[in-house]
Amino acid sequence: MDEAGRATLNQAISALRGILSSPQLANISSSGNLVSSPESLGVTVDREMSRLFPSGTPATAVPHSSLRYDSQRHFGNFTRTRRKRVKTQHHDTFIKDVILLPGPKCAVVVKHKAKHRLHQLGHILNGFEFQKSWSRGDVEAHIRHAFVDKLPPDISIELLMACGNKLIAPKLHAGQELCAELIHKVYKSKALYVRPLQSLETQSNDSSCEEENPEENQPSLTAQANESFPSGSAQQSSSTVSVYVADDDLLPSTSSNNNNYNNYLSVLATLSDVSSEDEELQTAMLASLQSERATECTAPPVKEILHELATKITDHTKSKFNISRSNVLDGALRGFKRGSYQPQNGIMVRFSDDLGFTEEAVDLGGPKREFLRLLIQALSTSSMFEGEEGKKNLTIDSIAMREDRYFFAGRAIAVSLIHGGPPACFVSPTLFSCLVHGPDRGQPVLEDIVDVELRDKIKRIADSETMDELRAATLPLEDYLASAGCLRPLRRLEDKTLLVKDLLMFQVIHRVRGPFERFRDGLRTLGLLDKIQAHPESFRPVLCWVPSTLDSDVLDNLFIIRRSAKATNRWNAEDAVIPFWRDYLCDAEAEGTEKLASILIFATGASRIPPLGFAPQPSIEFLHSDMQSGSPSQLPMANTCINCLKLPLHTSYNTFKTSMDFALGNTHGFGLI
Repeated sequence: MDEAGRATLNQAISALRGILSSPQLANISSSGNLVSSPESLGVTVDREMSRLFPSGTPATAVPHSSLRYDSQRHFGNFTRTRRKRVKTQHHDTFIKDVILLPGPKCAVVVKHKAKHRLHQLGHILNGFEFQKSWSRGDVEAHIRHAFVDKLPPDISIELLMACGNKLIAPKLHAGQELCAELIHKVYKSKALYVRPLQSLETQSNDSSCEEENPEENQPSLTAQANESFPSGSAQQSSSTVSVYVADDDLLPSTSSNNNNYNNYLSVLATLSDVSSEDEELQTAMLASLQSERATECTAPPVKEILHELATKITDHTKSKFNISRSNVLDGALRGFKRGSYQPQNGIMVRFSDDLGFTEEAVDLGGPKREFLRLLIQALSTSSMFEGEEGKKNLTIDSIAMREDRYFFAGRAIAVSLIHGGPPACFVSPTLFSCLVHGPDRGQPVLEDIVDVELRDKIKRIADSETMDELRAATLPLEDYLASAGCLRPLRRLEDKTLLVKDLLMFQVIHRVRGPFERFRDGLRTLGLLDKIQAHPESFRPVLCWVPSTLDSDVLDNLFIIRRSAKATNRWNAEDAVIPFWRDYLCDAEAEGTEKLASILIFATGASRIPPLGFAPQPSIEFLHSDMQSGSPSQLPMANTCINCLKLPLHTSYNTFKTSMDFALGNTHGFGLI
């Protein structure tokens, strides 16, 4: 080690000895504390710093939790406080205004006077509470329960939303349903409009919310502005806003001095509705609305659709059906199951009466129409369907399932419609809805249940007003609830709504899911089901029951009267009988539609005018003197193959009526009575 190193080492040793001999270290050593606590060492540092850097103020000993200078006191607060993130609150419920429209023609947003009128009638619920877990069926069930006095259970409804000043149905992706969660997201702050598909029996006139032609009946914003402000005033603008007022009836009825102010309020309300929407969403919804309206306007009538499907039929190949009127359904099943049968083949029918004699007839349409009419009647009364007349639902029949009769029932309906037969007109609205939209979207009602005892028990559940009544109503149905998969604890009175819905779905739809699938497969014959699903409103009158439109005028216009040459004795005799024929139609109408149907059956073999119409057109001829016998026939004759009715020539109306009644009541088969 050189001299410089030794000198440095000696200086360090001297400094260490000076520290060890200091009085503070001696006090610490005497007290036995070898290491100073952070608090005492901090105080010592503060004092030493005050001595070396006097600031004119006495130093105060402040205890610290760390060996650092009190920077916050001298230099400010340098620490960063973390901002708490606001937690998003998720609620299981939301509220929304629900407006029940008075009829199916309502297409614009209700405002002013119309909205006030709906409030008075109890058609508006403010702050209706929705559960986000509700499905589409649950939403409708709760809405129906809320409007139980206003909305009959047999009337279907659709949910709409406001798009500007119009009402539209939200356009959803295939497979989606408008559940409560989607309503919360799509509708946002908008009201939920409920539009029935039939007019409600209220004092409200739904014309106040009908959509009119804006170009003809609704003044534009420019016209109202010109009316409110004189030409040349400062309020005129170079740009024109193409917004239309919804309806004059929606404005409050005031004196003529307030007309301009009313127009101003209506325009502002319309502009507010438009500006509150997202522009892209507005455009998409309007495009969807226009597309739906174009589809509805261009939907072809059912006759054109069936004519298109009938082009697949080939008349040069025939499928034979040997039918006995005492068991039409059995003969039809044998024909449909025959290996050579093809739906596109023509139909040739041979009838035999109760004694087994074959009724020979060239089948130009008459025997076929007679066969299809009897077949549809047999289906509606068969064990495969249940329910009141005109509102039949499927039911379970073990023999029909084993023999696959449900498939042939659907095929028979398809064949009848496409081959020129009568419509079914016995399918219930619930079954029709399942065929169009699928069974999972079915909405059965209590009237669909045929079992009176079961229907009364379910009705008792629906009418329960307390939890005790609800428990007492479900007690007799425990076994049935277990079979239906609906045996669950009921904790709230509101649970009865979902329970009733599940029971109806099980009894009317889920219980017969197998027969329904086969029945639907049968309707696919010749592509009929696809057309039904594409144009449901066109096919509703030919599958579901509708009141008969058959009257004396319809029959009179249906038949073409073929007259003899003018200015002849035959012309004069026919001229006297034609009023008898028309009077007979009027008398038959007074007796009921069944009497008119019997006249049509006698002449054509059909009880209703087929959706495809008649070919050839029904006609009337007259029975003049026979060349062989020399005496005219006293009774009417008919040739259903060519739809020709031949009337006897009587000089008295009573005699004419008696002969017609006798013929209609005693004719079975074709040709002469």
